[in-house]
Amino acid sequence: MLARWTLAVTPRAALLVAVPAAVVLFLPAPWSGLLAAAWLVVAAALIRRDANAAPRPAELEWRRELPAKLSIGVPNQVKLSVHNA
Repeated sequence: MLARWTLAVTPRAALLVAVPAAVVLFLPAPWSGLLAAAWLVVAAALIRRDANAAPRPAELEWRRELPAKLSIGVPNQVKLSVHNA
């Protein structure tokens, strides 16, 4: 069974799509709409490729290290480690 996961749009991905597409749409050429559509297809392929290269949550190892006894009212040092499995 394949695990379901969602693709979240990051600010970097949004800028990759929005900025060039907005610039292309303001070009006076009659083919600017076609150019914008082509850019959206290329951007979607790049975003999908990046998402496929990222590790899945099940492929990550998480570890939290903290003192045996925590103190109330003072900062306690807690170390969080995340590694690719």
